Amino acid sequence: MESTPPTDASSSGGGGGANVLLLPFPGAQGHTNPMLQFGRRLAYHGLSPTLVATHYVLSTTPPPGDPFRVAAISDGFDAGGSASSPNIAQYMSRLEAVGSETLRELLLSEARAGRPVRVLVYDPLLAWALRVARAAGVPAAAFFSQPCDGV
Repeated sequence: MESTPPTDASSSGGGGGANVLLLPFPGAQGHTNPMLQFGRRLAYHGLSPTLVATHYVLSTTPPPGDPFRVAAISDGFDAGGSASSPNIAQYMSRLEAVGSETLRELLLSEARAGRPVRVLVYDPLLAWALRVARAAGVPAAAFFSQPCDGV
């Protein structure tokens, strides 16, 4: 299970500034869409957002387009995502084990490619991402979004 180096979703490839990795919860649009909006604001201010998603999510959804670069990590269920796991507890356990390793590889490959990650913005359901970032010397911040159910 390897991480996939980022690819430009468009010819412009983002803001060209500091590399910011955005790691939403895999396949959850209510978590992904607010993070994409945040990434657009970062790009507006000159930063270069990279959306990190699982191999399965990237194989089943279109890329977000400009200004995002896209990178893949593994959740251990590359062919079928969470639906191919026996239950959510096993999915979360495997996502943490395999995702931690492939995220670590991604952080290292970005640095080797001359695009060091300046900050990792992660979904709070993926608390293990903070440990991975700290071990790599990368600052990290949880991104909390709020549902609009009561509005």
